[in-house]
Amino acid sequence: MIKKHDPDKHIFKFWNMNLWCAPDSVSWDNDWVHYSYTEGYHPARAGVLVMQTLQKLWGKPCSVDTTEYRKYMSFCREVDFIWQYFDKLTGAQQVYGDATLENMVIHHGRIILIDPGYDRGFKVRENDMGKLLQSARGWDQMRRGLAYEPDSFDAWEPAVIASYMTHLHRLIRHKHPGYAIHWAIEELSEARDYLNAL
Repeated sequence: MIKKHDPDKHIFKFWNMNLWCAPDSVSWDNDWVHYSYTEGYHPARAGVLVMQTLQKLWGKPCSVDTTEYRKYMSFCREVDFIWQYFDKLTGAQQVYGDATLENMVIHHGRIILIDPGYDRGFKVRENDMGKLLQSARGWDQMRRGLAYEPDSFDAWEPAVIASYMTHLHRLIRHKHPGYAIHWAIEELSEARDYLNAL
């Protein structure tokens, strides 16, 4: 068994609402969520299965309100630049919140979502897509010192790239190790240049 600090029961509640993508044996006790270790494979080459999983999680498109998220992102000095690309967002019934591929495991033909994150008032599909872009740009490999070839921004919609930028700003704010901060700063520069060139 594994345990993770979960004082507000966020992880526990997410898995209880979504048993189809949860590890087995999930329980909560004294501010900790306890769950079984799930053996499986990194879904790097399982794009269709990943998208099917996220689409089921998102449910039908619904209304969008980013007021809370904009307040949360008020620490970001380029929030106005980012927000100009959020004119076309697709609301979701729920999002995973931290949808990098390293937080997913293929287990017996299905995706297990192993580390649900907070939506921070950004309950839109682009929230999760921005995290997928983070993996596509090499986050999972970079953290482990592995070689990678980052995806081009060309295949991603501007709103997703802008969402990715908010994740990068949050990454920097959360004080990851120096090499990750350096990577995030370079990624922000490339994303900004790409959007400015559109």
